[in-house]
Amino acid sequence: MSTTATTHAELYVEVQNFYARQVRLQNDGQAEEWAATFTEDGRLEHEPDDAVVHRVGKGTFLGRAELATTPAARQPGAAR
Repeated sequence: MSTTATTHAELYVEVQNFYARQVRLQNDGQAEEWAATFTEDGRLEHEPDDAVVHRVGKGTFLGRAELATTPAARQPGAAR
C-alpha cells in the first residue's frame, strides 16, 4: 500500500472512530462531553425528519455551551 493510500485509510479510521465516540456520548446523554467534540465556536444545523422533531428538537446551535443544551445532547438514546 502506498503512503498516500495508508494515510487515507488511517484518516478514514480516525474519522469513523470520532463519529462513533460522538454517537456514544450522545446516546449516553453526556451533553457536555458531546459538545466538547466540537470547536469552541462550533455550529450544528439540525433539521431532522418530522417524525423525530418532537424527540430531538431542531434548529441552529452555536458554540459548545449552546450545543450542550440541545435536546439531542441531553436525552439519552436520542441519536438512535
